[in-house]
Amino acid sequence: MGLSYPDSCQALQVPAKHMSVVTSQGSRQPLWTPKPARIPSEIWQGCAHAFAADCAESIASNHVGMASATKRGLTQETIERLGIDWNPSDHQDSRESWGLAPELNEKGNAKKVKLPAGLVIPTRRRAGITAVKVHRTAWTPDDLMSKYMALPGSVPGMAFGRGNGLPVVIGKDVGDMLGELGMIRSWVEAGLL
Repeated sequence: MGLSYPDSCQALQVPAKHMSVVTSQGSRQPLWTPKPARIPSEIWQGCAHAFAADCAESIASNHVGMASATKRGLTQETIERLGIDWNPSDHQDSRESWGLAPELNEKGNAKKVKLPAGLVIPTRRRAGITAVKVHRTAWTPDDLMSKYMALPGSVPGMAFGRGNGLPVVIGKDVGDMLGELGMIRSWVEAGLL
C-alpha cells in the first residue's frame, strides 16, 4: 500500500502543504476539489477507434508517416508501444457523426470534426480512446492554428499505449510548450520507455 500525503512528505523531508483553508466561520474548506472524470460518448469513441485503426494501417505502410515519426526521434518500438499512427491527408466529418452537438462557425456554417494530416496520438484508457491529438504536418511557425490539434470531444490529459500488458505512460498535457512528441522523445531518451 502507498503512503499517505503527509507520510510521503515526511519520508521526502519536505513540508506538507495545507490542503484546506480555515473560513471566517472557523470551518475548513478544501483548496481544490477534483472534478468528476468524464469519458466521451460511445459514438465518439467508436469514431475515434475507427480513425486510429485506419491511421495505424497507414503508418505501417506509409514511408512518409514513418519518416515523420523517426525524424522526431521516435523509434519503431516506441511508435508501436504507444500506438502513434499516421493520417496521410486532411479530411473532415460532421460533428453529429461523432456524437457531438451541432455548432456553427463565425460565418454561420456547420462546424466539422477536422482530421488533419499528421502523426495521430490517441489517448487510451481502460474505457477506450478518450482523446485524439494530431501533430499537423502542414503546421508552420506562422500558422495561426496550433501544431497539435485535439479533435473536438477529446478529454484533456494523456495516456498512451495499445494495452496487451504493455506499459502505459500517463503524462500532464503540456500543449505546445514541449508537445506530446517532445515529451515522448524525452521519456525515451531518459530510458523511461
